[in-house]
Amino acid sequence: MKIAWRTNKKLKPIIILEKMIKIASVLPDGRVSFTGFEKFELDSILFSMIEFHKDFSYSTSKTFYTKSLSRWVASGVHTAESFILELNREAIGYGRKPVSEFVVVTSISIEGGFPKPRIVLPSVSIQSWPSGLPKKYHGRFGFDDMWPEGGDAMPASYCPVVIKFNAKNGHDGVELALAELDYVRGLFCLISNSVFKMALGDDSSLRLPINEIMLGGMHTLHRSDGRLFSSDTYWYEPEYTEVKAKRMPSEKRSAVLDHFTSLNEKIHAHRDAHTIKESIVRYARAFDGRDKNFALQKTWAALETLMAPNDNNTDLLVRRCSYMWRDRLYHRQVLEHIKDYRNRSVHTGRVLDNPSDQCYLLQKYFRQAVIFHASNANVFTDLREANEFLDLSDDRDELVRKSFLIEKAITFLGPAESK
Repeated sequence: MKIAWRTNKKLKPIIILEKMIKIASVLPDGRVSFTGFEKFELDSILFSMIEFHKDFSYSTSKTFYTKSLSRWVASGVHTAESFILELNREAIGYGRKPVSEFVVVTSISIEGGFPKPRIVLPSVSIQSWPSGLPKKYHGRFGFDDMWPEGGDAMPASYCPVVIKFNAKNGHDGVELALAELDYVRGLFCLISNSVFKMALGDDSSLRLPINEIMLGGMHTLHRSDGRLFSSDTYWYEPEYTEVKAKRMPSEKRSAVLDHFTSLNEKIHAHRDAHTIKESIVRYARAFDGRDKNFALQKTWAALETLMAPNDNNTDLLVRRCSYMWRDRLYHRQVLEHIKDYRNRSVHTGRVLDNPSDQCYLLQKYFRQAVIFHASNANVFTDLREANEFLDLSDDRDELVRKSFLIEKAITFLGPAESK
């Protein structure tokens, strides 16, 4: 879990550190103090220049930063490298701490919860409680009077969900727990979201999110025995929208679960499982928003994560996505249409009031991309190789000729030498 400076060569942290030294002083008892309000500005800039490991929460990272800065000032060795060294000492000490079990409590907008009551992933377990939240977690309801948003923090029609995970500090695991829940929710959304939805006339549903499976508004952190981790801290969804809970007939729940189980197993078998899961989380969170233009931008970025992760090339993304379909010319036109609208909205700010049609179309291509990469986990070594496959020609004669030349080259090279 190494900590380092961000790789942007234009960032010069020593300039900020030198300004920090000018306002710092070491007291006789060894404590470090800073003068003036400039410290807050310098903290903000310097902290943003540091690359913390993704498993460290903001709270933990800030603690590392504060302690390391004081030790660095007091040490008398004032270089950028020595500051990073102090940060990594904090991380090493933190790494020696034992792990404990923690619990995040939230809810989802499915009557009866997920089709499988308990879903176990490599780092968390997710339990739906359709009969009601276990009593030991009822301490969370003490936050209800503090709830500032519209709608209920845990609507009566939503199903309570408990996420269990292990971490050295509860705060460090919350983001991971919610990301894993959003991965599961995102897969179910890909499977069960409407393929297309159109409203006639003035329909308020146009202002609702596209996702049909949403999180409740409040998430609370608990210890393994159910006690609140903190009596004054909870997490919430900034753009929370309460929706009508989704109802799945029993026969549909079974089919959806089969599809989920198959996709989930294939994704976790993929060498780049983390990247695929990250893209699904981004898709799920994008389609939670009421602003469809924002949702389109974020979902396009999620699709780039899968189809062109290291290339800032929208033409490449269009080509690769269309290659997955038999009628490639048609799908390339559809994708060009979405790309053109997306680029126009970014660069000119000219947008439609409600680009739901484009969102549903983009969802179709994102779904196909996830299925393609998951289904070929045992065919290609990684995402890079799979995307190179999608770069191949769609001219059969050209492919046959290339295949012939490759076979000739293999014969020409002769047998592989034994190692």
